[in-house]
Amino acid sequence: VARCRGWDLGAGGDPTEGVLLGDRGRDEVPRWVVLDCVTHVGPPHEVHALVKRTAEADGAEVAVVLPQDPGQAGKDQAHTFVRELAGFTVRVRRPTGDKVTRAGPWSSQVGARNAALVRGPWTPAFVAQLHAFPDAPRDDKVDASSDAFAELASGYEGPTRPEKRSHAPRWGF
Repeated sequence: VARCRGWDLGAGGDPTEGVLLGDRGRDEVPRWVVLDCVTHVGPPHEVHALVKRTAEADGAEVAVVLPQDPGQAGKDQAHTFVRELAGFTVRVRRPTGDKVTRAGPWSSQVGARNAALVRGPWTPAFVAQLHAFPDAPRDDKVDASSDAFAELASGYEGPTRPEKRSHAPRWGF
């Protein structure tokens, strides 16, 4: 299973969300599996520590996808995260277009019942936010899972090693 964790970095009281998504491969149904979601509200140093700790727990074979805000501050933040996550595959994505459009490809897979999720303490809040999107006050889980999906759908298969190679808008689960 190729895996990727997408992040939505909260600020000013908004939660930081990290969604771990797996791709079971083209021949598997459902193909996409939401494996985990972490949520945290706190200052930037706590967010940086959370992202690093989560990457270590996920393992080096899991790609980390981070959003890059526009302007110099966004570039600096992205470079800082990449440096802090040395040893991990880090992809920085600049969000383009509106949130509903960006969520469309992921929403299509969920609506086609080509996505599943692992049950955990985070599951009810995850499902509730996806069902309420785009009318809910929070969309951080949607953004994080959409970015993880975009990365996996673009063909990310995980790092390859000589001895091992990874194989590769209505919400409803």
